[in-house]
Amino acid sequence: MKNIAIWCFVLVASGVAIASVVDVNGNPTSAVVSNGKISVGVGSIRTPQLSRLGEFDFGGAIDSFKIDGVEMLNQSDAGRVWQHSLFFANHGLAYSYDQNACEVSGEHNSQVNPQEAGDDLSRPKAIVYYKDQRTAHIVTKQVPSWASTALYPEGLELQSIIRVGPLPYAPYQEIVELEYATVNRNQSNPLCPARSAILIKNATTEKRIKAPFVPAIYFDYNRFSELWGLNEAGQWSGPLPVYTAAMVEFDPSQYRYRAMAWCQSGGTRCVGIYSKSAWDNSRNAGGYAGFNFAAENYPNVMPGTQTRSLKVLDYTPVLLPGQEHRRKVFAMTGDLAKLKEMVSTLVAQGL
Repeated sequence: MKNIAIWCFVLVASGVAIASVVDVNGNPTSAVVSNGKISVGVGSIRTPQLSRLGEFDFGGAIDSFKIDGVEMLNQSDAGRVWQHSLFFANHGLAYSYDQNACEVSGEHNSQVNPQEAGDDLSRPKAIVYYKDQRTAHIVTKQVPSWASTALYPEGLELQSIIRVGPLPYAPYQEIVELEYATVNRNQSNPLCPARSAILIKNATTEKRIKAPFVPAIYFDYNRFSELWGLNEAGQWSGPLPVYTAAMVEFDPSQYRYRAMAWCQSGGTRCVGIYSKSAWDNSRNAGGYAGFNFAAENYPNVMPGTQTRSLKVLDYTPVLLPGQEHRRKVFAMTGDLAKLKEMVSTLVAQGL
C-alpha cells in the first residue's frame, strides 16, 4: 500500500514555525525549523529531477537551508543537498577481517558509501522527532550506499540533531548547531571505516585514508563565488583556489583551517562551517594528512545541477556492536567578520 503523507503546520508561541509530515502510521518524516533568519528542512521537498522512480524525497538529509528565505542548497539529486556521507569497508565481498579490530587482510578497493539521502533508486527510512521549538532530531535507518540498491552496512543508524539559534552559549540568530551520531545497531559485527575512501596526493606519495564526510554539503553554484579559510590565529585567507571538475570527477581540493566559508564576492554574504572535532583530528597528520576540509566546483554539468561543495572530513572510529560516535558541527551565516565573531565565541567556550 502506498504511503499517504499528511502535512501539519504548528505555530509556536515564540513565533518559530515548525512544519511536519507524517505517514499513514503517524510517524513524522519531515520538519522545517526556523528562527526567521535561517530555516532548515528535512524531508521538506519532493523533486522529480534525475529520478528514475518519479518524485522522491531526500531521506534523513537536510534538503533545504535558507537564509532570509533564499535557498542555498543544490537539490538536483540524492548525492547533493546536506548530509552524512560515510565510507565503510564492504565485508560482503571476498576478504577477511577481525571483528574486534577491523583489520583487513590483503589489498582491497571495495567500500560502501551510505548517505542520509540514499540514492536515486532507494531511500532510507527517516523519522523526525521534535525536542523543542527550534530543534529537530532525525533518525535514519536502513541507509543505502550511493549507487547501490542494497542496504549497507547492516545495523548502521545515523542521527542528526538540528538546533537553530540563538543557542545558550552563542546568542546569535545566524547560527545552527548540528549534532551528528554514527551508531552501530548490529548485534554481532563491527562497522569498519574503509581504508580506501579517498586518495590523498602530494608531490612524493599517495596515501589512502579513512575519510568520512560529516557533513557533505552541496551549495547552489550561483549563490557563491569565493571560498575562504579562517586560520588558528583568527585570520581569513582567500579567495582560495578550488579544483574545478571538467565534468563530475571527484578530485576535491583539500584544506586545513579552523573554519571555512563559501561567500559572495568580497566575503560579504557567506555560509561558514566550523567543527572542533574535525579541527582537533586534523592535527593527527599520520591519520588525516593534516587537513579537515575538502571543496570542489562543478560548473560543467547539466543545467540546474551546477554546485559548489564543502565537506568536513572527520574521524570515524571502528564501531563495535552497540557503540556510537558523536560530534558537533556549526553552520553560520553573515559576512566574514560576523563569522569570525561567532567562531571565536565557540572556541572561547571550548566548543
